[in-house]
Amino acid sequence: MAVDATLAAAFIDGHSAAPRWLLGVRVRRLCLWHRLLLNTVDSPLMRQGRVAFRDLRTAVGICRLRFGDSRIRKPWLVPTCIYAGALLRALFSRSAGDELNPLQQALTKQVDAFLEYAGDYLQTPIYAVVPSPARHGCSSESRASAPDEIEHVSDLIRWSHWPESYVWELPIGRANWYRVLARRAAGMDVDFVTAEDRTFQEQLPPEFRHGR
Repeated sequence: MAVDATLAAAFIDGHSAAPRWLLGVRVRRLCLWHRLLLNTVDSPLMRQGRVAFRDLRTAVGICRLRFGDSRIRKPWLVPTCIYAGALLRALFSRSAGDELNPLQQALTKQVDAFLEYAGDYLQTPIYAVVPSPARHGCSSESRASAPDEIEHVSDLIRWSHWPESYVWELPIGRANWYRVLARRAAGMDVDFVTAEDRTFQEQLPPEFRHGR
């Protein structure tokens, strides 16, 4: 049986070396600690907002950090060179109509590189939790929870007893897979969606497709 594509992608670093370089500095594998910090600073890269160079520099600085370190060191040398080069090109060229100016072009290229890097670590297994029969007198309303990263780390530490720092630095794709196994070990009836199931779902009309 072939290995599930999302599982393989989560545990194999794919076509590019990792950790890799962004804006002239070496970044670590994107992990839960990075996601928590990116959400904390409300990075537009996490919510598909408009991204400025300072946002990208902050995000790259965050992705350099190990667990417990929140002192963001934004890259400056390569961004300065990119900015200067874009300004020089702008002096000798004119943007026509809706074309991006040289600075916007440079930023778009660097943002695309960051998103490609992040995409290598965002695999999520497709699965369904089979609900158990509702118990008499129990409320079906969901309760508020802590931030997802804290819940995620807590689930994995309780299941695996791995050190806190190790769990926080797990690449997100791997952490997602381990979390599903932790939920199964905790007694949830977890049903993984197979490749055949996904093929069948893709043939259905959009309104009948089901995600996780």
